[in-house]
Amino acid sequence: MRIILIILLFFFSKNSFANPYLSVGAVYQKQNDKSFYLKEKILPTASIGYFTNIKNLTATIQTNRISNFVNKEFIKNKIDGKAYELKSRLTADTMSFGYKFGKFNPAFFISNVKLEKTITKRKINHAIIFGLNLNYFYAKNIAVATAIVAPNDELGLTIAGLLSLNYFF
Repeated sequence: MRIILIILLFFFSKNSFANPYLSVGAVYQKQNDKSFYLKEKILPTASIGYFTNIKNLTATIQTNRISNFVNKEFIKNKIDGKAYELKSRLTADTMSFGYKFGKFNPAFFISNVKLEKTITKRKINHAIIFGLNLNYFYAKNIAVATAIVAPNDELGLTIAGLLSLNYFF
């Protein structure tokens, strides 16, 4: 019920200051862990947010809370070689600031990330991550975006990237 209410408020709250948008794409992640071998992965993602453009200065806020499903994979212990099932869920709330040059919009972003992992017991990590984003406005309401995320020790993140398609309402 809460998700339906959030979606309804999102799509009906367009105002003159900020426009809602929907983003779908894929995230590439490479992580390092001292106890387990982790594979590189590409995961689908979807997020909603608000975009504003004032005199070519741009700002966005977005969240992936509508699509942060549990990801399941098998991982191998580095010491004894046993296989375990890893369940993880990543929640990211992001804010970005940029400048629009014609159809290009480079931006700096910062995200508050919560990573829930369960192997034998549940563990929650919180981290602030940051990176660079580049939007290309293909049409007035459609943009293609790519982003690169800086490494983060708290999450064991060595590299991450994003490719997405954004539709602005």
